[in-house]
Amino acid sequence: MFSNLFKQSINPDYEYRQLLLNPMMYVSIIVHTILYSCVLYLILKPKKMNKIVMSLVVLMFCGYFLRLMRSKQLMSVYNDKNKVIELMHQGYFCWYFLG
Repeated sequence: MFSNLFKQSINPDYEYRQLLLNPMMYVSIIVHTILYSCVLYLILKPKKMNKIVMSLVVLMFCGYFLRLMRSKQLMSVYNDKNKVIELMHQGYFCWYFLG
């Protein structure tokens, strides 16, 4: 469902403004916030759920832009779009999603 958004956010040619105007980013943030909040609530039953939800929203919002920033930085180092996308795939699929 969100694979195109992921591909866009690791593409060094994609612009920050395009990401900001992409409605799927906001849908993704809402869906993931709801899922993570439910899991946290079921496991930990925290008393300050509002702060946790707001923190998740901020982290995910910033995460999209930081991921794009990282791919642009890697592009300035390697100057090879395919290499950058390969590195980003390895980093996110192997370490972040499995973690």
